[in-house]
Amino acid sequence: MLPGITVGAIGVHGLVDSEMTGLHIKPMMWGGVIVGGIFFGVGIAVLGYGTGTGAAPCGEGRKDAVVGGG
Repeated sequence: MLPGITVGAIGVHGLVDSEMTGLHIKPMMWGGVIVGGIFFGVGIAVLGYGTGTGAAPCGEGRKDAVVGGG
C-alpha cells in the first residue's frame, strides 16, 4: 500500500506544480465527522463486522451480514 500512496502523492504534486490541476481543500465539518463516527462505531459494535469484512460473511450466506449491508 505504501508504494501506491507514494506514487499517488508524487503524481498529484507533479500535476499541481505543472498547473494541470489544482487542490481546493474544503474546511472540515466537525458535526458530520462526529455523527459519521458514531454511526460507524455503532454498526461495528452491533454487527461485529467492519466495512471490508462484511463481504465474506455475505458470501457465506449469513443473514446478519446481509441485513447489515455488508
